[in-house]
Amino acid sequence: MNAENWITLLGIAFVFAGTCITAAAGIRKSDNALMRKIESIEARDEKNSEHIREQYLCILRLTVMSEEMPISERIIAGKKYIDEGGNGDVKEYYYNHLLPEHTK
Repeated sequence: MNAENWITLLGIAFVFAGTCITAAAGIRKSDNALMRKIESIEARDEKNSEHIREQYLCILRLTVMSEEMPISERIIAGKKYIDEGGNGDVKEYYYNHLLPEHTK
C-alpha cells in the first residue's frame, strides 16, 4: 500500500471516529434529558398518589361521620379508615361511639 492510500485510510478513520464520538455525545445528551423527564414524571406520580390517598381517607372520614349514611356503610368505612392509618377524632368516635351503639 502506498503513502497516498494510507493517508486516505487514516482520514477515513478520523472521520469515522469523529462521527462515532458525535453520535455518542448526542445519545448521551438525549439519554440525560430522558432521565430528567422520567424523574419529573415519577415525582408527579408520587404526589398524585399522595393526593389520591388523602382524598380516599377524607371520603372515608366523611362517611363515618355522616349521620345520613346507613350505619352499615359507616361501620365499614370506619374499619377501612383505621386500616389505612386514619387516626384522631374519627378513630376515637368509631371505637367509642359508633361501634358500641350499633353492635350491641
